[in-house]
Amino acid sequence: MLWDPGALSASAARMVVAAASTYPSEAAEAAKQEVPQLLGRGDRERELLVGLQLDQTRDQLQAMAGLEREQARAALEAVWRAQLADL
Repeated sequence: MLWDPGALSASAARMVVAAASTYPSEAAEAAKQEVPQLLGRGDRERELLVGLQLDQTRDQLQAMAGLEREQARAALEAVWRAQLADL
């Protein structure tokens, strides 16, 4: 079976942003633990930076509503998609 790395990173980015937007929740806590480990690749400093980026994603989404929130969600998904595509 063939897989499309672009589609996979897009799907993962949607899940990361969706989880961040549900804080406080189990999904948000799981993302906060797992995503930095995945993207940090064993580099503790990078893991901390990814964790901070997740916090910023959450804060940006919580500060917005309606159309503005949906536009921010799309922009944030693009940022996360680029990072996940590098894996």
